[in-house]
Amino acid sequence: KDVFWSQFSASPSVIPISIPSVPAQASPSAKPQEMRMFTKYIYSHLFTPNRPNVCGSRFHSYCCPGWKTLSGGNQCIVPICRNSCGDGFCSRPNMCTCSNGQLSPSCGGGGVQSCNIRCMNGGSCMEDSCSCAKGYTGNHCGQPVCDSGCQNGGRCIGPNRCACVYGFTGPQCERDYRTGPCFTQVSNQMCQGQLSGIVCTKTLCCATIGRAWGHPCEQCPAQPHPCRRGFIPNIRTGACQDIDECSTIPGVCDGGECTNTAGSYVCTCPRGYISSTDGSRCVGESPAK
Repeated sequence: KDVFWSQFSASPSVIPISIPSVPAQASPSAKPQEMRMFTKYIYSHLFTPNRPNVCGSRFHSYCCPGWKTLSGGNQCIVPICRNSCGDGFCSRPNMCTCSNGQLSPSCGGGGVQSCNIRCMNGGSCMEDSCSCAKGYTGNHCGQPVCDSGCQNGGRCIGPNRCACVYGFTGPQCERDYRTGPCFTQVSNQMCQGQLSGIVCTKTLCCATIGRAWGHPCEQCPAQPHPCRRGFIPNIRTGACQDIDECSTIPGVCDGGECTNTAGSYVCTCPRGYISSTDGSRCVGESPAK
C-alpha cells in the first residue's frame, strides 16, 4: 500500500473526506519537481472555494467542527446542530433558521423561541406573554387557581389545593374544628349562659342550643350552614345528619328527662317545673298570681 495515501486513514475524532482521483500517484522516490506538482494538485482540490469548511493539513484533511459531508459526498457543506430545530432547519453550526425566519439555537412550534419571558408550571410563551396551563394564572403562570376559593384564612398553594390555618380543614378550609365554650344567650353583644362541662366546635354549638361560641365570643349565624339547626354535616359524606342533643351536650335538660327528636329534643320536667327558655334545664314554675 502506498505510504503517502495511508496518511488519509480516518481518525475517530474527525470526519474524513475523500480525495478526488488523480491521474497519477507520486511515489516516495519521485523527483522534487514531480512532488511539487502532485502537492499543488492536492492542495488545489482541498483548499479552494469549491471545498469550504475543510480543516487539517494538506496531507490530513477533515471537516471542520460543526460540519459534515452529504451522504456519499465529499464536501463539508452540511451544518451540525446540537439542539433540535423543530419546525425550522439547521443553517449553520448550532444555529437554526426557524419558521419565522429568526435565527435561534433551537426552534419550536408557534415561535416559542421569540419569547423573552419565562413561563412557569407548564405555561407556553406566545408573543412575549404566557399562555398558562389549566390550574395556573398570572403574568408568568406562577399563581395557582382554586376554583372554589379558600375560606377562613386559607391560601391557594396549588390547583384546587388550599393550605388551611390552624383549626380549619377541608378542601376549601370550610370545616372548623376549633373547640371552645358554648353560650346560650347574647345580651348587649355579651355572651352569657355558658354551658358547663362542655367544650365543642362552633358548628356543634350553633347547630344545637348555642347562640354564641368561643373565646373571644363569636355570635352564631341566624341559620347554620350548610345544615339547618339540629343537623350537622357528616364528616365523610357531607350529608346532614341529626344531632342527638341528649347525649352530645352534657347537662342539657338539667333536672328533667331529655328525649331526642329529629332536628331537636324535648325536655320533660317533673311536676312543678318547666323547661327554661333556652331548653337547657328545668326551672321552678312561677307561683300563680
